[in-house]
Amino acid sequence: MYPFNTRENSVSRLTREGLVATAHDPRDGTIESYESQGSQSILGIQWHPEFLVKHCTNHRRLFEYVVQSL
Repeated sequence: MYPFNTRENSVSRLTREGLVATAHDPRDGTIESYESQGSQSILGIQWHPEFLVKHCTNHRRLFEYVVQSL
């Protein structure tokens, strides 16, 4: 689990079939990211990794993953 910086007031507390929660806010359990379990590559996040990309390699790797997936 990676540290993150929640900036959103409206966050999803539900996952759809085929998605798995991959990060939660430790304060209240809010789902902060999810990924697909199926053949489609789906990644959803509810924080702003661009604010942390210079300070945390995991956030930078998130951007690299997205770019490589295009």
